[in-house]
Amino acid sequence: MQQILRFQISKLVLLLFAFLFVGMLNSVTAPMVSAQSSYLGDEDDEEEPASKSNQAGPTIAWDTKRLARLERNVRKLERTLQRVENKANPPILIEPDAEVVALQAIVSQLSQKIEDQGQAIVQLTGQAELSQNRLKLQDEQIKALIARLDTVTKRLTMNEAKISDIADIVAPPPPPPSLGSSESDFDRAYTFLVEGKLEDAGRAFEGFIQTWPESTQRPEAWYRLGQVRSRQNDPSSALTAYANALKGWPKTSWAPEATVLMAQALFDTNRPKDACSALSQFDKLYVKISSAESRSLAKTLRVKAACLA
Repeated sequence: MQQILRFQISKLVLLLFAFLFVGMLNSVTAPMVSAQSSYLGDEDDEEEPASKSNQAGPTIAWDTKRLARLERNVRKLERTLQRVENKANPPILIEPDAEVVALQAIVSQLSQKIEDQGQAIVQLTGQAELSQNRLKLQDEQIKALIARLDTVTKRLTMNEAKISDIADIVAPPPPPPSLGSSESDFDRAYTFLVEGKLEDAGRAFEGFIQTWPESTQRPEAWYRLGQVRSRQNDPSSALTAYANALKGWPKTSWAPEATVLMAQALFDTNRPKDACSALSQFDKLYVKISSAESRSLAKTLRVKAACLA
């Protein structure tokens, strides 16, 4: 390949010099031939150049453009030979082509841009891999949390089932069924209270309150339920029952005792001022119709609660 390129370049160079030599020869000999022809005046000689020109063919006019084109072709062949031989430096005798230099500058700029873009792609790829690793780690953490939540949910469901079972076991039995009338239900509950059957009495009075909300004995049922809770040492429940029994401060035989017992429940739940207020209401409404036992208990409570005279 190199030998062929060298042969072509040598051939073109020889042709270039040959054409240049012929051109110079023509420029020197043309005036001499013209002068000789005019001096001899031979008609045959005048026709001879025409016949010779017809035999030799048309002559190529080597102007500046043709010579420049031939020179560029020679340069291209030399550059091709240089790339084949892997030469680092261009030939000294050949000037660089302006178009090639411009193209080389553009190629250099494009190469730099491609290199910059490559570095940017590498950075983006690294960031994408880092983000992917973080997402993977977060996904694993979320899966672990979901697994833990599932375990906790199962344990909670099991505990709720156990609590429900325990509640069913511990829950008190329901109130006894109604006997068909409010009087019969109240009498049964009161009998349980007198006999000291506090659990049965409490359920019976609660059942009465739920079953007979319009009964005139309902306030007294609350009062008797308060008595049951006081005996069971449950002052909070007793206080609720007494408060429901004394709504409107009724004028009944059990109201004075219920007021003093409510003051006792208030004091037992650490509300001495409210206990004093209840005792003040007792003095105002019920002291004259109360029993000696109720007045004695009220006096003791005033001292305990430090009520003002």
